[in-house]
Amino acid sequence: ASMHTASHLSALAAPQPEVDAESKIEGGQATIEALLAAGRYSEAADLACHLSHACLRAGLHLKSVQVLHLLARIYNQAGSPIGALPYVMSCRSLCNSLHLELEAAAATVT
Repeated sequence: ASMHTASHLSALAAPQPEVDAESKIEGGQATIEALLAAGRYSEAADLACHLSHACLRAGLHLKSVQVLHLLARIYNQAGSPIGALPYVMSCRSLCNSLHLELEAAAATVT
């Protein structure tokens, strides 16, 4: 049910390019959360990597931070904290450059 809802959220994107990109990324994040809850780590990581690149292309820095944090959570929950480390470091680095202290703290806790 959550996968179905997430796909509908992705489809509701507005026609404006910047709104469209952000809406699709939010829908993708919801899909990743559903995959993560189902224990489908490989699929969640693949989609998160795709979303991370989409965030960078669209210039959505806060979304990029959120997706990097999500990638770290995926690897951590999959039992690979070492695999999570590059995403935690990238997330913290981006947070520092954007002066996002709260997000940096969340990445550290992951």
